[in-house]
Amino acid sequence: MKILKYALYGAGGLVLLAAIALAGLAAVVDGPFVKTRLERYLKEQKNRTLKIEGEPRLRIFPVAGLALGKTVLSEPGSDRPFLSLDSAEFALRVMPLFAGNVALEQVSIAGLNLEVRKGKDGRMNFDDLAGPGREPGTEARPERGERGSAPRFAVGRLSIDRGRIAYRDEASGQDLVIEGLNARLGPLEDGAASPLSLALSIAGHRPEVAIKVAVSGEARLDSARGALAVSKFDARVGGSAATMKGLDLRLTGNLAA
Repeated sequence: MKILKYALYGAGGLVLLAAIALAGLAAVVDGPFVKTRLERYLKEQKNRTLKIEGEPRLRIFPVAGLALGKTVLSEPGSDRPFLSLDSAEFALRVMPLFAGNVALEQVSIAGLNLEVRKGKDGRMNFDDLAGPGREPGTEARPERGERGSAPRFAVGRLSIDRGRIAYRDEASGQDLVIEGLNARLGPLEDGAASPLSLALSIAGHRPEVAIKVAVSGEARLDSARGALAVSKFDARVGGSAATMKGLDLRLTGNLAA
């Protein structure tokens, strides 16, 4: 009985220490702290200007989350915007991470505007943001979850509203713009059907294209196999692409990836 009592006291002490540590962390790492550090890092390390209106909202436990207001990120060494958004919120549950699993509670982005550009030298305007390349001949090893099993993955809610992505190749003059991007997914958990929807329009030249796309279906995730299946898939495509005028297609069925 004494052992049990001491164990309970010890567990209670650990919980108390964890609570004090989290409270102390929350007192130091707040919205203004995150904003200052992000702006400084991108300026000093990437030569980019980051502007965040207002103060980011920060959560630490049991859900780690960050919410941003209007945000603009420039291209490197330039005032030209690379990415802007009206608002964004990211939330991740902390406890599943200790078992090697990932549970995204929310990913919401509104008013996204992304300008992707390929220079005449073949470089992309986001190359500096990418991580270091992997050595030739090496492959990334998949992370394993609890007891060596594949990590479980879940999404509470994913949404994109009023998105726009523009691409330009300065060497070939190719332009492509995706506008009116609206997407919904979740809740997505292993084996459970999750409604998904996607709508967007694509316009550009070289080749000439002007189409609208609408997709709906139900997604099912199999974390153990690393597979995603979509049932009741229904895609509608209308407009024109290259020499095809009056394009009106409908694709239905089931997909697996």
